[in-house]
Amino acid sequence: MGSTRFQIKTKYIDAIEQLHTIDSWCCEKILDILESIHFPDKNIDPLLYYNPLRQTLEYIFRKANRAGVIPDEFIGKEKDDVNLNQCLQFLSGGNADWIGIRFGGPKESVVPVHIKNMMFQILNLGNINSHSRTLDDDEQRKLGAYFKENVCNSRYLIYSLALQICEIVIFMGKYLDAHKDSSENEKQFKTFGTVELIEGNNSICVIKSKRPGRELCICISAKYASRENLIGKKVVVIEESPNTNTETKVEYPYSATKVKPLEK
Repeated sequence: MGSTRFQIKTKYIDAIEQLHTIDSWCCEKILDILESIHFPDKNIDPLLYYNPLRQTLEYIFRKANRAGVIPDEFIGKEKDDVNLNQCLQFLSGGNADWIGIRFGGPKESVVPVHIKNMMFQILNLGNINSHSRTLDDDEQRKLGAYFKENVCNSRYLIYSLALQICEIVIFMGKYLDAHKDSSENEKQFKTFGTVELIEGNNSICVIKSKRPGRELCICISAKYASRENLIGKKVVVIEESPNTNTETKVEYPYSATKVKPLEK
């Protein structure tokens, strides 16, 4: 029948193939967990395997960034840090408030609800909210305490998370294969912010956003904003174009042509 490792690779071939394209070390760690599920004599210490699962999710986000599905703003300037929480918000159609970018318009997302919930559980187990890929000593102690106080059998928990990673990596692999055009993906990177009236200028409002390169750069007709009761409200910019108004285009290079109220 071959080695137990070979049997596991064969049984989970669809997930293993995807994991190998992401990171070989993480793939081997997840194979350890899967092997332990089917062959109980292959003992593992569950506490040592939580972070590899978390790192696997980070590498999935990195791969999505390289494919042009996640904007560069979600990756550190030196490419050495991934804002895990904000990546999850973006992929699930939430408002990435620290960065000021969301995917598409309201109710649009990259991942369906069940994938979002799986990612959230892996990132936030034990209420550990670090944005980095590794856990420091204090976070590791907190995780151990959480396992001890709240989890009936930590092996079962790690087993379930490993299987969820398999589902996540297969879904994301299919999504990336179907969305290879970076320019098309970029069209879904939507700026959002608060509509504010410019003092001394009754013709335009500005959409204040945290998005780098877009802060105070997107204007919108004050008449339209007033008619739609948008002043002081958060909106997502569905469509924008270069500002052609000769009096304002230097200060506000972009003009919002279609906006929608931002849902919480």
